[in-house]
Amino acid sequence: MSKSSTNFNKYFLLLIILMGSCRADLESKNWASKNLKDQESLAVIPGIFELHYVENDAIAFSLLHSLEEGIRLPLILVLSMAATSIIIVLIWIWRHRPFKELLPLILILGGALGNVIDRINNRYVVDFIFFHYKNINFPIFNVADILVFWGILLLMYYYWKGAYRHSSKVIE
Repeated sequence: MSKSSTNFNKYFLLLIILMGSCRADLESKNWASKNLKDQESLAVIPGIFELHYVENDAIAFSLLHSLEEGIRLPLILVLSMAATSIIIVLIWIWRHRPFKELLPLILILGGALGNVIDRINNRYVVDFIFFHYKNINFPIFNVADILVFWGILLLMYYYWKGAYRHSSKVIE
């Protein structure tokens, strides 16, 4: 197989993962809006895991929630777009790296785009996945948050393993 064919396959697969992850996030939020909004929490594993609809007009852990909406929403959109742009630039700079090194960035970008699209369409992000145990309540989150979390974890793992430090093509 030629190098250009291999690269095409790599980029095509990354694009499919990006589109699929973003769609999975948006479809899950759409499902939650239709089935969980104005309903009692749905216990999936009683006492541990519930589906609980929340409209999050702030960012992680309710940061910026105290700002008035006229300032909060534009600020969150600008910050989200800046972070998304940085990820896109990093993907471009690293475009010749192996698939496994680009995958974490694609997962992060898929989650970021899902939340940006949700925030643009609704002025908030739909969160609905809730884990808790006894008196420990974890923040309610969504599929985009899972994508970003796993992307960051993979990025840290590959960095720890030396994949990013020892690559010969850091900047093109």
